[in-house]
Formats: sequence, C-alpha cells, structure tokens
Amino acid sequence: MNPEKNIIFVIGMHRSGTSAVTRLVNLLGANLGNHLLEAMDGVNDGGFWENEKVVAFNEALFGELGIHWYSCQSVQLDSLDDARLTLLKQEASELIAQEFGEHGLIAIKDPRICRLLPFWLDVVEALNYTPHVIQVLRDPMEVAKSLRKRDGFPLTYGLFLWLLYTVDSLKIGGCSSVTVAYADVLSNWRDVASKLTQLQIFGPAISNEIDAELQTQIDSEISPSFRHQTANNEWATDKFTVIVQAVYQHLLSPVSGSQEKIYQAESFIGEWLNHESSMVVEDAINAQVLSGQEKAQVGAELMHAQTIIVEREKNIEWFKSQIEDQKQKRQYAESIVIERDTCLQERDKIIDEKEAFIQKLLKSKAYAESITCERDQQLSQLIIKKNYAESVICKRDRQLSQLIIEKDYAESVVCERDNQLSQLIIEKDYAESIVRERDAQLNTRNSQLAGIVELKESMEATLQSKEQELLKITSHPALKPLIKLFISGRDCEETE
Repeated sequence: MNPEKNIIFVIGMHRSGTSAVTRLVNLLGANLGNHLLEAMDGVNDGGFWENEKVVAFNEALFGELGIHWYSCQSVQLDSLDDARLTLLKQEASELIAQEFGEHGLIAIKDPRICRLLPFWLDVVEALNYTPHVIQVLRDPMEVAKSLRKRDGFPLTYGLFLWLLYTVDSLKIGGCSSVTVAYADVLSNWRDVASKLTQLQIFGPAISNEIDAELQTQIDSEISPSFRHQTANNEWATDKFTVIVQAVYQHLLSPVSGSQEKIYQAESFIGEWLNHESSMVVEDAINAQVLSGQEKAQVGAELMHAQTIIVEREKNIEWFKSQIEDQKQKRQYAESIVIERDTCLQERDKIIDEKEAFIQKLLKSKAYAESITCERDQQLSQLIIKKNYAESVICKRDRQLSQLIIEKDYAESVVCERDNQLSQLIIEKDYAESIVRERDAQLNTRNSQLAGIVELKESMEATLQSKEQELLKITSHPALKPLIKLFISGRDCEETE
C-alpha cells in the first residue's frame, strides 16, 4: 500500500454523529469527493457530508444481497458469485477514481459501510490506498430515539439495529483505527482532533496547529446544539437492553482502541447473536409492553413501523425497476460505445490511408517542385530569347522606317518624272512605261511591307515559343524578296 495515498472510513450506526466527525475530518484536509448529498432540514441541518455516488452504490449492493439498511439479516457477500463480486469491486474502484482523482487523503462516510466494510477494504487496498477507520459511537438509546423520531421504529428495533451495525463495524482487519464518542465531538472537538493523530496521517498535535480562522469555522459547524436526543437514564432492565448497554460501555473503555479488545467484543457479541438474538428481541418488545407501557401505544408504533417498512419495500421495488432500467440503458450505452469504437477503428484506418495518401502527395509535390525549377530555368532561357527577338524586331522596324523614307523619295521622283514627261511628249511613252514599272515596284513593296507587318505581329505573338521557332522566324523567306527589291531599287537609282 502507498503511504502517500490514505483513505479514511468514518463509520457508525445511522444517527450516531458520523456527519459531524466527517465534517471535522474534511476541514482538517480530507477530500470528500465531487458529489455530496444536500443537507435536509429537520433531519441533518448541517449536512450529511456523504458522497451520493457512494450511497447509491451501497444501496444497489444491498439490493444485490436482498437486504435494506434497516434489515436485521446478516450480510452474506459470499452469496454473490465470484464473477459478479469482481464486477462490483471494479465498479466501486471506478467510482473512487472518478470521485476523488489523485487526492492523497480522502474520506468516505456512509453508515451502510459498517455492514460492507470487508468489501470496501478489498476495493481500496487493490487501489493501493492505506485504509484507516474512525468508529463513531453514540449512546444506543439516543440513536434508537432518533430513529423513532425520524423513521417511526420502536426503541427495541432501533437498539437491535445499533448492535447489528456495531458488530459489523468491528471487522476492520489489520488497518489502523480510532474510536471517538459523539458526545466528545460536540463538547470538545479539539481533544477529538488530537486523538485522530493516532492514525498518523494528520501530523502530531494537530489541534494546536489549526489556525484561528479554521477553529472559528469548526466551532460554528460542530456545536452541542446539534444534539437533539439524550438518553436521560431511559435504559430498561431487560436482558437485551442490558447487553446493548454493556457493549456500548465496553467499546468506550480506555482500551477499546486496541485490536485485542475489539476482537473480544466481536467474539462476545457474535456468540450472543448466534444463539439468542431473535428470541431476546421478541422478549424485549414484550417486556416493554409488560413493564407498564400501554399496549395500544406499542401496537401503534409497530403498525406505523410496518407501514413504513411496506412503504420502503415499495420504494425499493421502484428503485430496483429504476436500476434495471439503468442497466438496460447502460447496456444500450455499451452497445453504442462498441459501435463508436468500431467507427473509431474504421476512422483510424481511413486516417492511416489518408496519411499514406498525403505522404504520396508530398513525394509528388517534391517531384513537381523539381519540375517547376526546371521549367523556371527554361523560362529564363525563353525570356533571354524573347529579349533577343525584340531587339531583332526593333532592328527590322528601323529598316522598315528607312524603306518608307525611300518610298516617299521614290514618289517624289515619280512626281518629278511626271512633270518632265508633260514637257517632253516625245519621252511620254517611255516615261509612262517607267512610271508603270515604278508603280508595279511600289505595289510590290507595299505588299511586302504588309507582309512584314504581319510578320512582326506573328513574332510578337510567338515570343514565348521555343528557340527553334524564333530562329525560324528570323530566317522567314518573306524577307528575302524585300531585300532583293531594296537592292534592285538602289541599283536602278544609281543607273539613272
């Protein structure tokens, strides 16, 4: 067991003051879980300080065993088959994990644990907790009177329940324990806090280390005014009541905290229960009637108790139906979980496929980047070639401009020749032939100029073409006639 993980079981019969002790332990540092029962006016005004999840689990476990919290039957955990008991312990383990998380010091209080202590000790030891027990004792007559007020139980029935819970609460095994009296808690909680140091989990002289603000809070929450029932020497003298009183005094004795004394008490009470319990309870009830109590009053009490028990039985049946409904819902939820798990597995498979596809895309991306880099280099080469083509086109434009100038000059020459022909009738025919020849040459040049313009536009449109196409454009056959025409024109002028 882990010394850094400690759990305190605050145990004691219902109406014994376990709530006050649990609140004290809580204020001293013990965690009580995430879900606590709310206080109830007139029943426990200061709060129960019980974890409602633990209470619900214990009620369900009682249902599995076929008993209630007020049943007189013994608890037979071995009546459950091993598989079911293992499953219940697993559910209890999960409950503790959910409610308390990683807290190193926790406390659980539920009077039902008195009867289920061996079960819970197995659970917490499997979780590597070190268990400790605080047994809270209250005068059995005060407990019986409180049960009579709250639940309508006859006093003898309340006393028998106190004895039954007390016997079962002694089954603490070898874990550390301390016994405190409810009266001491209300009268001087500081002494009780000092007594808790026997558990060796709060530190020495704890009552002297509590700061003033916390002491004030504890004083306000733990007060003698919370004690609504007192015994007032109402103990009867019948055999059963005497035994209950003797057990109570025995456990309050100075050595009651020792394991040997607890074993002696357990042996003494267990032997008595095995032989005389049912007979003595019946005799005690009769003794109360014969000792002067009115039969009508006792009969009314018994009828009221039976009515309450019947009502409780109905409530239990309703709770059982609710539990069965919850089980069905749980089974449905488990089927949904299985279905979701299947979907998750399929999703994981799809994710794996997607990841493989992404890896493939990444490889394709790397290849595409290498291709892009290569294309960029090719584009750079094409840009260089484009620039060269533009320079060639610019040169051709200059040549065309020169041809236009020469064309204009030719036209002026033609005009001059026309004037000469008008003056020289003899040379008219010859001049006209010359003019026609020149006109034919000019038409040829104009067609050639149009071809050059088209060639320029074609070259601009194919600037981004491959180098072979650009070279082809530069050597286009349409340029050769222009060059020859230009040369022949020059030659003609020189001849004239």
